[in-house]
Amino acid sequence: MRRWIGLVFLTLTLVSAKAQYNPLDTFRIYLKKEPTNYFSFDGRNSFVRDEPAQIDGVRFGLSYGGKIRLLAGMYRLRHTITREYVYAQGTPAQETRFQENKFMYLAFTCDYVLFNRGRWKLALPVQSGFGFGSRLERNEGGEVRFYKNFKFVPFEVSLNASFRILPWFTAGAGIGYRYALFSNTISSDFSAPIYTYGLGLDVEWFWERYFKDRVRLR
Repeated sequence: MRRWIGLVFLTLTLVSAKAQYNPLDTFRIYLKKEPTNYFSFDGRNSFVRDEPAQIDGVRFGLSYGGKIRLLAGMYRLRHTITREYVYAQGTPAQETRFQENKFMYLAFTCDYVLFNRGRWKLALPVQSGFGFGSRLERNEGGEVRFYKNFKFVPFEVSLNASFRILPWFTAGAGIGYRYALFSNTISSDFSAPIYTYGLGLDVEWFWERYFKDRVRLR
């Protein structure tokens, strides 16, 4: 975790060194601007129990000059993560178990644009919130051997880069890490790298161009 925090501060330092204002000055200036509404889908790829996992999310909030976004959202696993393992191997209690892992969480995001020039944009989203998860284990006969709900605090930090192909159409990729904090049960299962890639629509561009003035008139 210390390495990631160090990387974040190093990136901020290098970018802000060439800027007129440091990050704190930027926050003070842009948060005084009139915000616009912002909405987007926010999916990412990750791992749970070393198995590939897709996380689907939706978020909404305010954008300040396209530089800072303060957002709230909800995220959940697209599919239950399952695994098969041998419990108490080599003992009289040995049996094959089938495990199911799930989680979802609510999160608040501060999305800070580090670089925005021409068609390129580099952003630093930092996210935290509150999550719920569960683990269910059954034996080969379908009997429940273990079931537990748990709570955790997600903390995510990443770097996202995008290239604007058209004014409203972008290609992007990102990489980061998700920490599942304050869960003694299975938080290590949900702490894992996250990565994104793909094409997307710029919802903010459509809002500014077609909907913002209409909503104000009403």
